[in-house]
Amino acid sequence: MHHLYAVLSLLAGAVARLRRPRWLVHLLIRTFARFYRIDTADIGHPLPSFSSLLSFFLRAPAPSTRPIDPSPATITSPVDASVSALGRAYNDTLVLVKGHHCTLHDLLQRDVPRYHGGAFIMLYLSPRDIHRIYAPCDAHVARCWSIPGSLFSVNPRAVQRRPRTFVRNRRIITELAAPWGHMLMVKIGACNVGRIVTHHPCDPQPSPPRSYQKGEELGCFELGSTVILLFEKDRATLHPDLREGMHILIGQPIATSRPPKNIGPIRPIAPTFQSARSTSKNAFCGMLTFPTCFMRFLPSFCFSSSLRLRVMSPP
Repeated sequence: MHHLYAVLSLLAGAVARLRRPRWLVHLLIRTFARFYRIDTADIGHPLPSFSSLLSFFLRAPAPSTRPIDPSPATITSPVDASVSALGRAYNDTLVLVKGHHCTLHDLLQRDVPRYHGGAFIMLYLSPRDIHRIYAPCDAHVARCWSIPGSLFSVNPRAVQRRPRTFVRNRRIITELAAPWGHMLMVKIGACNVGRIVTHHPCDPQPSPPRSYQKGEELGCFELGSTVILLFEKDRATLHPDLREGMHILIGQPIATSRPPKNIGPIRPIAPTFQSARSTSKNAFCGMLTFPTCFMRFLPSFCFSSSLRLRVMSPP
């Protein structure tokens, strides 16, 4: 089955990267937007301006549609996504899938005692979401590493059948050091992801380390996947209104920081949106396969002469 996913992904990737003929590219983009009920008001450019279906996947949000919470104590959502799990680690154990647990070492392949007992939140990106990743707070990159693995689907139904997906799939982990403490951002690949791109290298880190302002672009997914945020113990409290299944947007508050008593107040820095970069000299690209969920879209496009697409929920 894994080899079948790879073949389908190669085919989907080739179609998504098509730039000619232009009429076909435009038709693919319009059809995909209708199929996944994407709100065109969130798109910063008209549909015909995208050079390929892949460039549409990597679209940036329209200006002013993702305001960043300005409070320096607030940690904001790095992505548009649905909350699929949240809570607190029990020592070194997380419950990412209901009824199943994993250890932090399983997920990170490193010992990280400072995160034992810390808060966490898992965010699932569907094909309709913005696929860019933004810094949730002012911070610099303390370290970054990648873990090889499989490319199983991460949509909720598939994960229930394969609950250890998140510790088996390929992933890139970035540790951010903020004035109030540390946090880990785990970016998980899947069968519906072409690449994970970060705008900073993996270890060893450069000197001085790469810094980000809250709301600055940190990386991107090609199509969709999952992001897990892990907070240092006693350094962040999740927002009380968060619930599993809730859809949240970039810049919305998800947690409040709790700085150590021996440091002064956190000074605010004006948030910015960095322009999109699908490739960069400083980008680390985890090469992953392209979407199985996109293959579910292709038959409807290819064989429906009327192009009246059946509305489906994102995988």
